[in-house]
Amino acid sequence: MPFDFVSQALDVGLLPYLLKLLEGELECVENGAATKAQIVKALKAMGRSASYGEKVNSILGKSSIWSDYRDQRHDLFINNTSTAGYLTGEYLSLHSSRSLNNLRNT
Repeated sequence: MPFDFVSQALDVGLLPYLLKLLEGELECVENGAATKAQIVKALKAMGRSASYGEKVNSILGKSSIWSDYRDQRHDLFINNTSTAGYLTGEYLSLHSSRSLNNLRNT
């Protein structure tokens, strides 16, 4: 991550804004859990900045919401695939009904 970004994030108050997003439900976002996971990932990356990490971690350490997120594994909420429906049963029910129709027709 370019560390000028971290400097700019600190200058414009991006960290408190991102922490405030973690507090909310993110109803306006399709997948709020994945969005929060990306926010946490970005905050952790900023905290690793050689130049600004100490300041970032100081801000994060003062946040009550950060303590709820800092140690959790968030990669489970991040989905890089566009395939949907496999866990919800849509795929199975769609294909099961086709299979049943094929069995009935034989």
